[in-house]
Formats: sequence, structure tokens, C-alpha cells
Amino acid sequence: MNTRTGFRGRAAVALGGAALVLASATAHAQSAPDDALVQQGIALRTQGRDAEALALFEQANEQFHTPRAVAQIALAEQALGRWERADRHLREALARAEDGWITRNRAALEGALAQLQQRLCSLELIDGVSGARVRIDGREVGTLPAAATVRLVRGSYTLEVEAEGYYPVRRSIDLNGASARESVEMRPRGSAQPSPVDVGTGDARGPARANSSETPVPRTPPPAERTGGVAAGAVVLAATGGLSMIASSAFFVLRNNAEAELRSLGCALNEGFWECTNPAAQGVHSNGNTMNALGHVALWGGLAVASVGVTWIALSAGREASARTAMVPMVAPGLSGAAWVGRF
Repeated sequence: MNTRTGFRGRAAVALGGAALVLASATAHAQSAPDDALVQQGIALRTQGRDAEALALFEQANEQFHTPRAVAQIALAEQALGRWERADRHLREALARAEDGWITRNRAALEGALAQLQQRLCSLELIDGVSGARVRIDGREVGTLPAAATVRLVRGSYTLEVEAEGYYPVRRSIDLNGASARESVEMRPRGSAQPSPVDVGTGDARGPARANSSETPVPRTPPPAERTGGVAAGAVVLAATGGLSMIASSAFFVLRNNAEAELRSLGCALNEGFWECTNPAAQGVHSNGNTMNALGHVALWGGLAVASVGVTWIALSAGREASARTAMVPMVAPGLSGAAWVGRF
């Protein structure tokens, strides 16, 4: 999953400053008890301050428990890139079909849900033991059968399933479609340990894979999109190359000083070669050649090292930024709008 390792930030940028009026029935809807907090949150969202708006929507929901507050929580979470939470809250709000505000804004809310579906995958776990604990990338998500279906952002994860008296299951999974199925058949401890071979058990809804041994077969977890060590190494390379190029200028200055000294000793440069009759010029000439060679090595070597470092940083940033942006809606009583959001 995956997104999932260091240097992560979230930002939401409002698209334009204008809001569009929805249906007239919405504009003239009776005020609800959560109006003050919701309106404050909407004003913050129009300024791109989605995290502050989310806090107000959550406060409104705690005090008044309205479907509108839950829907606004979902939209703010979507703007912050919290796709899984946004999906859960948006489904919760849409389930309140009897609520007037939900009815009037259902089209916009369902549009937001459709955008989330393009980023999320429904993972179904089958053949598990009741009460088995399920972890995704080390995060506890519940126990079977309650956690038999998990909504996750598409990507690569490490799945772990453990139950008392059974061999644990641990494997890497790739979630690339709208749905996927994984068999987590667990073998009782003390039974014959089968060979650690993965067997495909897919169906029409998506890819599936089962570890026939159901024992914790050592597997390399999917690499993080960016780790502190990788980023630090890239920065060190780029900085080293830059310092080397700066040092080259010092060598060239020393070379130029040597050439000036040669001229003061009566030497002349003829077709690229120094002609001198003064014996003292020999040492100065040798020193100048050395400084010239060192300057070129520092310049071109530093340029090569810096290029590697900069390319490394760019590739690392590109992997993290991919598939992390979206256009999300903003719905309010009588107003709607949109924002371009993502993780940067």
C-alpha cells in the first residue's frame, strides 16, 4: 500500500474562487442545528484549509449527529487524500436515504464516491478461521469474519493473518483492480507442514492467491516508495557533486595565478605552449599543469556525481507523487464546488 513511507505531506488547492448554486430547493432548505459549524468549515475549505474544516465537521457530528456533517467529513477527508476514511464516511452518509439534505445532494455525493472507487480496492479474505486477527502492513484492521472485506487504496501490501493454534499467514499482495480475493486457509499447528508454494484460486471478480503452507514464509516486503536512507543518499550525492564543482573553480584560480607568475618571469605562451628561459619557471609551470588537471577532474567528476544524485531524487519523488491527485467535489447547503487535491 502503499503508499506508505516517509516524507509524506498532504495539500489541497482550491480550483477557482467561485461556487456554483445547486437546486433552488437546496438554497432555501431550512437551517439545521449544525449550520454554524458546517458553514464555518465550508468557508475554511474554500480557502484550502481542509484540515481545519475537517475538525469543525467532526465537532458538528459529535454534537448533532447529522448525515450532512458525516458527508462533509467525507469530502474533507477526500480533499486531504484520506481515501479509505472518506469512502467509509461517504457510504455512511449515503445510507441515510431519508435525510432531506442527502436526498438533495445525492448526485454530487455519489459523484465523489465514484471518484473514490477509482482509487480503492475491495479485498475479500476467504477460507480464514473465525476470530483470526488481520493486519495490513502491520496495521490491525479487525478479526474474521468481520474483517473479511477490507477497503484499501490500490497498491502493494503485506497481509498477515494470525489465530491461536494455527500457523500464521504472511504474504505480499498487489491490489490493482476494483476488487480482489485472497485465500487465507490456515493449518492447525502440529499438522504436517506443507511445502511453501503459492497456488492461484482466483475467480471472476479479481486476482487471488493462496499460500498452501500458510506458514510465515520469509518474503521481502514491497519496497517503500521513498525511505529516509534512499533520500539521504541521493541528497549526499547531489551535494558532493556540487561541492566538487565549486572546488574546481579554486583549482582554476590557482592555475591562473601560476600563469600570471610565468608571465612575470618573462615566459610567453606560444600556440598553447609556454616558452621560458628563466629556470625558476619550471616549478611554476609544473604547479600550473597540476592545478589545471585537478580543476577539470573536480568539474567533470562533480557534474557526473551531481547528475546521478539529482536524477535519483527526481525518480524517488516521481514514484511517490504518482496516482495521488484528484478532482474532488465540495458540497454545501445551496453551494457546490470542486478542488484539485492530492499528496505531494
